[in-house]
Amino acid sequence: MTLQAHNDTLITIFGGSGFLGRHLVRALAKRHYRIRVAVRRPDLAGHLQPLGRVGQIHAVQANVRHAGSVEAAVRDADIVVPCTEDGYHPLCAVYSRACLDTVSRRLAERRLKMTDLFSDVRVRVVRAREIDAFGDRHRLLANVNTPADYAGLEALQGHKL
Repeated sequence: MTLQAHNDTLITIFGGSGFLGRHLVRALAKRHYRIRVAVRRPDLAGHLQPLGRVGQIHAVQANVRHAGSVEAAVRDADIVVPCTEDGYHPLCAVYSRACLDTVSRRLAERRLKMTDLFSDVRVRVVRAREIDAFGDRHRLLANVNTPADYAGLEALQGHKL
């Protein structure tokens, strides 16, 4: 297995210009990742660029309430995966065609854990705060495999489905 060098890995961070986000940007820059910071006002995010090498950190305009700007911010990611306090949700992820060869190889090798795939492709992690902008993440990411899971989802909805 060959891992991509960090300087080939593009990470998109929503909220990266805030107090906590800038520390994440700095930590990723020190590890030589390429960083795209999705913010409402890129003109006010210039303070991030000195945290990395020339061209390593780039601020782009994005508003989570506008699908087009979110789509542009995650462009070039092979996988966009939600992550909450419960961990990654790979069954709710979006996988690009660029993953096909890697997924096929892993299936042939019987390496079936989806989150292990993340080390071989470009991943955009969608954090709980971003998901909450679209509704209750517990409903949006509900995993229904059993009658008990279904009953739990009904309880979250507050009525029979």
